[in-house]
Amino acid sequence: MAVELLTLDEISKLPRGVNGGYVIRYLPKGHPQRRYASAAWQFEHRLVAEAILGRPLRKGEDVHHRNGRLNNAPFNLKVMKNVPHQRLHNPLLGEFRLCLNCGKPFYRPLNRIKKGGCVVSGEGHSS
Repeated sequence: MAVELLTLDEISKLPRGVNGGYVIRYLPKGHPQRRYASAAWQFEHRLVAEAILGRPLRKGEDVHHRNGRLNNAPFNLKVMKNVPHQRLHNPLLGEFRLCLNCGKPFYRPLNRIKKGGCVVSGEGHSS
């Protein structure tokens, strides 16, 4: 059974609030887009993304704001898988690579611009 999604116009008419820097909208009891029975307030960016996609967000999908949490215009939102979205916002989440000099693994933060020494061997590398 398909969930009937709200249109952008319907979303804009719902009671509005702000929580944690995000716009939230009130969904009445029994509305199919309420994530949980007790969760009346939903993040507007998720409702907008679902309206644009024409389907509910899937497990493991996040909605990224391109320039600011309060701007929920469709052009400012991008649906992404959870892990790439986390990596985009958290530079400490990186990846393991193998040193080209010693062959040992090392951790490279995603925001690292300069090439440096291998954290295992201390030698330079060009990974």
